[in-house]
Amino acid sequence: MTATQARASTKQAAQPSPVRLDIQALRAVAVGLVLLNHLWPERLTGGYIGVDVFFVISGYLITAHLVRDANTSGRINLAKFWARRAKRLLPAALVVLSVTVVLTAVWLPLTSQRQSFNQIGAAGAYILNWILAATSMDYFAHDVAQSPVTHYWSLSVEEQFYIVWPLLILAGIGLTRRRSRAVRTAAIIAALAAVFAASLAWGIYSSASTGNAAYFETTGRAWEFAAGGLLAFVPAASARLQLWLIPVAWAAWGAIAFAAWTFDAQSGFPGVLALVPVAATSTLIWIGDIKHSWSPNGITSLGPVQFLGGISYSVYLWHWPLIVVAPFMLDREITAKDKLMILGVTLLLAYLSKRFIEDPVRLSQQPVLSSPRIVLALSAASVLLLLFATIPLANRITSQAMSSAQTMHARAIAPDECFGAQAALSGSTCPDSHQIDDPSTVLATWGVQDDSVANGSVCLQLRGNPDILNCSFGVPEGEQDINVALVGDSHAGMWSTALDAIAGEYGIRVTTFLNSACPVTLDRGIVGASDHIPAHQSACLKWREEVVAVVASSPDIDVVIASNRDRSYSTAEGVPDGGQGYAAAWQTWLDAGKQVIVIKDAPTFADSVPQCIATSGNSGETCTVPRLPSPSPMELAVSQIDSSRLALIDYSNVFCDVTTCYAVIGGIPAYLDTEHLTADFARSFGGDFLSEPLGSSPQ
Repeated sequence: MTATQARASTKQAAQPSPVRLDIQALRAVAVGLVLLNHLWPERLTGGYIGVDVFFVISGYLITAHLVRDANTSGRINLAKFWARRAKRLLPAALVVLSVTVVLTAVWLPLTSQRQSFNQIGAAGAYILNWILAATSMDYFAHDVAQSPVTHYWSLSVEEQFYIVWPLLILAGIGLTRRRSRAVRTAAIIAALAAVFAASLAWGIYSSASTGNAAYFETTGRAWEFAAGGLLAFVPAASARLQLWLIPVAWAAWGAIAFAAWTFDAQSGFPGVLALVPVAATSTLIWIGDIKHSWSPNGITSLGPVQFLGGISYSVYLWHWPLIVVAPFMLDREITAKDKLMILGVTLLLAYLSKRFIEDPVRLSQQPVLSSPRIVLALSAASVLLLLFATIPLANRITSQAMSSAQTMHARAIAPDECFGAQAALSGSTCPDSHQIDDPSTVLATWGVQDDSVANGSVCLQLRGNPDILNCSFGVPEGEQDINVALVGDSHAGMWSTALDAIAGEYGIRVTTFLNSACPVTLDRGIVGASDHIPAHQSACLKWREEVVAVVASSPDIDVVIASNRDRSYSTAEGVPDGGQGYAAAWQTWLDAGKQVIVIKDAPTFADSVPQCIATSGNSGETCTVPRLPSPSPMELAVSQIDSSRLALIDYSNVFCDVTTCYAVIGGIPAYLDTEHLTADFARSFGGDFLSEPLGSSPQ
């Protein structure tokens, strides 16, 4: 080859490969669905299927590329493949992440910054999906604080696919090295089919059993890539056959539209219903561009559609940080007009990113970007640089939170008359009760608050587990005067530090019977966790019935303290709880000779309390909810029992005035989220906690 030919060959290689109009249209629709779903989640409830469309496209294109290289050269150049992927994806992704670091530091409230900085680092390392799975984040929960990089979960899945997929195909090549191309192809198809079957089975199982975590797991998403990968081995539809497939193409587009419009958070992705967008996308890729006036090609080949498909990657990168940060920049909820502005800015930034970042780096023939080793080294260095930038930022906030938590805990051990609950219980005049004393105390409400108890521990059984898990705390074992069982869901567990504060005074040893989102009621019609997962419901039913029996039969238990988030539980059909099941459980304990103390549930909030405080100028006056009318289900249950050994403790006047309930009480945040009390606020009840019923308990 002459030098001129070599230069021509290099120039030709630098040009972008021909773009299929149908695939570009699928990209446009996919990113459009995600964008509209994130802007108007209540309108396009299933728009998240755009991610599934992207996964099928990636599986098809990457598999076709790898197999083509393998058939041409008999091998796969891993370094070259990974370098090309890095040049294509990393520059724009890292730019958006870098900008997001600045947006987080400048605009997001203190309560969101640590999570955001940690997730930005995880996103840059393309492991964010596993972080979200481990924390069981609810992707569809639009009422909780969101990280501006949550959407990078799907990019993490894709990058993991780019690492593993060529290795899988390379293994197939290695195992059939001395065999014919047909045998090699059959081996690769068998491997992809095995991945498809195993991953689909896992996706169906995990989405039904583990709930939120399943949505992010690569293991439950691999089958979508495999579906596209298998499609690469199917002969494309001929031009003549395409004409007969025009109705099928329209039906496939209709299936995508139907899924986007009708699917929602309860559709169980990536389970069985994910087959709808995956099958529709696979069908459209196989059919290809149909050159006929009656085909969808007349719409999908339009300039705006192709333009959106061309910038779809950058649109996906930019849209979510803008959506998350906008309310804080504007200091209000975003309106429909704001959302249209976000849409416009997203498209503009996406075009600029494509024009000045993506394409220049991807097509560059500069020596430094032509060597796979150098590209991979630069990529690794960029990711490490991002980690080194975000980890100290997150650690600084953590240190501030720890310091604040220690200070608040020290005050809670011996609360003054205007600290926490004492502002309402002490009888003192505390005019600034609903103003935050120290802004950093909002940090002491998440993950670092001191919820330790003396001489033991508190344990909360996770939903879906029917086993009874006991922990105990209080005065040392053998020195107790009163044995207490603390029974209920997490809303019972949040009173543990209040009990710990009075344990020495009354000689109490507490044993916990706690299960997340599981009410201790004997009404089998009342369901527990609102995630609608059958395994969780059946486990809760078994657990609570066994707990009632175990507590009743235990001769060592003198007093049962019960509480639940009772207003949130109902029948499967949504019929409110009338309290009969609680009454039956408590009567069982009363018949066994126990004293039963029921603590009325604290008010709950629609939005994160620390987030509200941090974004409202540290004033608790705006972070309020209306006082709910009585009676609650537990109050109804108490009215059904006539016993001097049953007491209902109502602390509503600590949280509320006549009409309004507050999130800031006694100068500190009362809640660590929307519904659970902070450990130190509960501890601040001090000697006033349960003083009346426990004063009449056996000593």
